[in-house]
Amino acid sequence: MKQIIGNNLRSLREKFHYTYEDIANYLGIERGAYANYDCGNREMPYELMLKVCELYGISLSHLFEEDVVKLDDELICCFRTDSLSEQDRKEIAWFKNIVRNYLKITEC
Repeated sequence: MKQIIGNNLRSLREKFHYTYEDIANYLGIERGAYANYDCGNREMPYELMLKVCELYGISLSHLFEEDVVKLDDELICCFRTDSLSEQDRKEIAWFKNIVRNYLKITEC
């Protein structure tokens, strides 16, 4: 399971052009710790999974998705990600959460 999550973390990170350090800083952990999750070497704690899902604007279940196409479909909104500050990442994650919630409401 940790390999599936790692593959998805790596795929998402690469799509957004984030570095290990970018994600680690957002999560408030060491770069090496995040690299271990991204490579599938260690199991990511639940709290960090929630936070990384917030960053990418995806649901938790999509970290466990084996079909990459389904994961791509979940990416609701993308932003240009070069030269973002930590505050920018936090605000983008907050906005993505609003969009996800709005879409959930309108689907009913």
